[in-house]
Amino acid sequence: MTIDYSPFKPVGETEVIDNNLNPHWIKHFDINYVFHKDKELFFQVWNFNSHNDKDLIGETKILLSNIMVSSGMQVLRELSRKENPGECRGKLKIWADTIKKTDD
Repeated sequence: MTIDYSPFKPVGETEVIDNNLNPHWIKHFDINYVFHKDKELFFQVWNFNSHNDKDLIGETKILLSNIMVSSGMQVLRELSRKENPGECRGKLKIWADTIKKTDD
């Protein structure tokens, strides 16, 4: 199965969590945040059975700045699919941490 992420560039994938309706992923991703160069992030959540057998549960997009300015730098986003954008397919909690502070 080939997945078209354009115009997005994949940053990585989380680990697979088996048999869990409320998974908590451990994997973190480092993304540079420059306030005057905002980035749109695109998340997909998959039901993964094997590399050749996975089903898209849902996806969401959000601007990195929206996460950074939210209370506690965390947001809860509804997942949906292109075929039925009004149908909530679950929720994804996204949060950010400040790794490095620069004064430049």
